[in-house]
Amino acid sequence: MIPKRKTTSEDFIIYQNEVIRLIDKFGIDDWKIYFEQRDCDESQAELVTDCVNRVCTFVLANEFTEGESVENSAFHEVCHLLVGDLTDLNYYRWVTQNEVIKASETTARKLQSILKELI
Repeated sequence: MIPKRKTTSEDFIIYQNEVIRLIDKFGIDDWKIYFEQRDCDESQAELVTDCVNRVCTFVLANEFTEGESVENSAFHEVCHLLVGDLTDLNYYRWVTQNEVIKASETTARKLQSILKELI
């Protein structure tokens, strides 16, 4: 069994600050952001989104795998937010081609601005 540790209020502050830093860096400015610290089923962090109303909640689990980075979990959840519109479209039975194209283009522009620094 993988050892776990309880997350602290300091972990939660680090998580929030890293999420905010990455959101600013990636130019994600069309979401209302909330944070929670609570039990998560089998993950160390979660992202709950409402793509229609542009509201999301970043959740840090109360227990964390020993040796894992809170910052890395924040980064992972922000990446989920980057592709959130595309993910959300998968839940609908009827999606128009224009909706898929719009979500894809929005994601591509965000990734382009992020990855531009690396090339």
